[in-house]
Amino acid sequence: MGGIGKTTLARFAFKNKYVVEHFHLRAWFTISQEYSIREILSGLLCGIGVLDYNADDLIEISELLYQNLSGRKYLIVIDDMWSTEVWDDLRLFFPDNRNASRIMVTTRLSNVADCLSSRNPYFMNFLDEDKSWNLFSEKAFARESCSPELEKLGKKIVKSCRGLPLAIVVIGGCLSKSNMTREVWEFVAENASSYTNSENDEQCLKILALSYHHLPIHLKPCFLYMRVFPEDHEIQVSKLIKLWISEGFLNSLRAKNLEDVAEEYLKDLIDRNLILIRNKGLTGKVKTCGIHDLLRDLCIRESHEEPFFCIPRVQQTDFKIRKETMCFLCSDGYIPERICLREVILVSQSSSLVNPWVCNACRTMYPHLIRSRFVSVMIQKDGMPIQGFPQPTTLRYFTTNYVRRLNISSFSSLPLLWNLHTLIRNGAKQIVLPFEIWEMPQLRHIKIKSVVLPDPIDNQIEGKDCTILENLNYLSRVVNFRFTEEILKRIANLKKLRIYFNNSREDWSYYSLDNLARLSKLESRCLIAESFSLKIIAFPHSLKKLSLSLCRMSWEDMSIIGLLPNLEVLKLGIDAFEGPEWNPIEGEFLRLKCLSIACIDLKCWRAEDIHFSSLECLELLHMRGLRRIPSDSKNMEGSQANDESPILINEDGKQDNQMTKTQVQEENALKRFNYSISSTLGQVPNLPCLYKEAEAFDYFFCLFLGEE
Repeated sequence: MGGIGKTTLARFAFKNKYVVEHFHLRAWFTISQEYSIREILSGLLCGIGVLDYNADDLIEISELLYQNLSGRKYLIVIDDMWSTEVWDDLRLFFPDNRNASRIMVTTRLSNVADCLSSRNPYFMNFLDEDKSWNLFSEKAFARESCSPELEKLGKKIVKSCRGLPLAIVVIGGCLSKSNMTREVWEFVAENASSYTNSENDEQCLKILALSYHHLPIHLKPCFLYMRVFPEDHEIQVSKLIKLWISEGFLNSLRAKNLEDVAEEYLKDLIDRNLILIRNKGLTGKVKTCGIHDLLRDLCIRESHEEPFFCIPRVQQTDFKIRKETMCFLCSDGYIPERICLREVILVSQSSSLVNPWVCNACRTMYPHLIRSRFVSVMIQKDGMPIQGFPQPTTLRYFTTNYVRRLNISSFSSLPLLWNLHTLIRNGAKQIVLPFEIWEMPQLRHIKIKSVVLPDPIDNQIEGKDCTILENLNYLSRVVNFRFTEEILKRIANLKKLRIYFNNSREDWSYYSLDNLARLSKLESRCLIAESFSLKIIAFPHSLKKLSLSLCRMSWEDMSIIGLLPNLEVLKLGIDAFEGPEWNPIEGEFLRLKCLSIACIDLKCWRAEDIHFSSLECLELLHMRGLRRIPSDSKNMEGSQANDESPILINEDGKQDNQMTKTQVQEENALKRFNYSISSTLGQVPNLPCLYKEAEAFDYFFCLFLGEE
C-alpha cells in the first residue's frame, strides 16, 4: 500500500546517527516502475561519493561500484521495488564482504518481500484510531487545542482515512491552512466519508483530491506541474522555481521578485504536506524536494480534467543522445511522430512549414501545439553548422545537454525568442554568447558551465538608449568577466553571480573589479580565480554568501571579507587561501552563520569564543594537514546556536562524518557501552510519534547493527 510510511521509517533508520557511524558507506536509491540499471548504479555511486566516471559505460559503472563496496561495511537502501527482476539484475554488483553489510528493500508488494528477504520482512500496519488522531492533530492544529465541534468533525475525517498516514498528513496540512470554520470541516468530513466503500488506493486518491480542491487558486498549477518530473525524482528547488516562473504560474508583487514569491509558494505546499523535503543546505534552506507517488498520480489525474498546458514554454534538448526521431521538445525517443508546424523566417518575417518529431506525451500536454509559431536555430560544431531545430517563439526556458563543442554565437534567430527567461547549458565546453543577449529584457537566469559574454554595443554611437536587463538576477559562470560601466548599468538587479578568471593578463585593472561594489543588490557570489588578491576587488555590502576557490590568497587578506556587514555564509574551496596558520581578528564575521573550509593546506586555526559569535554551522572537509582547531569550538558557535547545530570535522581525510555537539557526546558515551543499542530503543529523537515503537526499531537496529 502506498503512503503507509515505508519510506519514512526506512529513511529515519538510514539517517540515525548510530547507523551512520556503524557503516563505512551508505547509499539510497529509489526505483520507479520503469527502471534503468545504469541509472540505478550511477545513483548508488553518487550516494557513496564517487563522481568521476563515464556515465554511459555500464561496465565501468558496475566495476566501480563493486570495487568501492569491496572490503567495506556498507548499507544500501533500494526504495520502492516493484518486481524481483530488479534484484536479479542488481545482485551481482554487491559483493558479499561477510562483515555485516546490509541491503534493505522497501516494496508495496508482499510477494516481492517474501522472495527477497533473508529473514521475515517487516510489514507496516495501518495506524490505529488513537495514533491516527494524534498524527492528524499534530498536522492540523500544530499541537494546539481545538474546539469540541472541530474535534468531532476531525475524528470523522480521520476515520475516513482508515489509518493511512499519507492521507492523514495531507488532509491535516490542508485543514491547517483553512480558516477553521465549521462549514469547511463539514464539507471535508462529508466528502471523505463518502469514499469509504472505495478500494484502498482509489479511496486514498479521492481523499487526497479533497486537499487539492481546497488549494488556493494560485497554488493549483504549481502543484499540478509536479507531474512533469519522473516518478520518485529528486527535484532541485532552484530548477523547480525557474520552471514555475517560465510557465507563468506566479503573480509578481511590488515588494517581492518572482523568485521570492516562488519560495513562498513552495513553503506553503510543503506545509500542506503535498511536497516533500529531500535535502536542506547549510543554512536550513530547502535544496531538493520530491512528491509521493500517489500525489503524483493525483497530479496526472487532475491535469487531464483541468488542462493548464496549452503551448510549450519549456524546451530541453539533449544533443549527446539526440537522434532524428527524438522529440524536439523533451528529447524523448518513445513513439514519436511528425507534426506540421509554422516556422517564422527572421529576414523576411514570412513563414514556412516544418515537420519535427514530437512524442505522444508532449502532444497530449500541449493541445494547442499546432497553433504555435517557431523559429529555427542553427547549432555549430567546430565552426560548421551541423543542425537546425525549431524553437517555439513562446519559449521561456531552454536547456541543452552535453555537446562536445557547442558554439551558439550564430544564434541569428535569438532576437525572436523575446520571451526567453532561462538559458541553461550543461557541459564542460565553453560557449560564446552573441551580442543580441544584451537585447533580451525578459532574461532572468543564465546558467552555463563556462560562458563568454561579449561587450555590449555602445548605444551612444547608435543614438538609442541601452536595454536594461532588469529581471536578470542569476548569471553563471562567466569567464574573465569585465565589470565595465556599460555592463553594470544593464545588470543592476543581479543577485547571484559566479565568475571564473583564467587570467592571461598581468594587469587585473582590465577587469575593473573595483566596480563590483556597484552591484548593490548582489547577495551571492562565487569567485574562482588563479593567483588572486582581495586588494584589487571591492565587494558590495549587500553580499550574504561568498564562495572562493583557487585564489591562493594570504590569510592576512581575510579581514577584507570579515568586515562585510551582512555576510552569513562563507565557503572556502580548494586552494582558496594558502599558508599554515589563520588568526581571526575580533570584531570580524559578526553575522557569519555558516563556515565551510575544504581542501586547504591549513595546519593551525587559532580562534576563540570571541570570534564568529553568530556561527551555527561549521564544516571542515578533507583538511589532511589540520592539526589544531579552536579549543573553544563548542562556545564559538554563539548563543543563537543550539545543541543540534551541525559541526563537521575531518582530520584524517578518510571519511567525513557529520555530527552535532549532542551526537558527539552521545557517541563517546555509546563507545563505552560497546554499542548496546537495545537500551535506547523507542528514544530516538526527531521521529514522529507514530514511529516511536520498540518493535519497529528493534527490528531495524538488529538488522543494521547486528553481526554477520
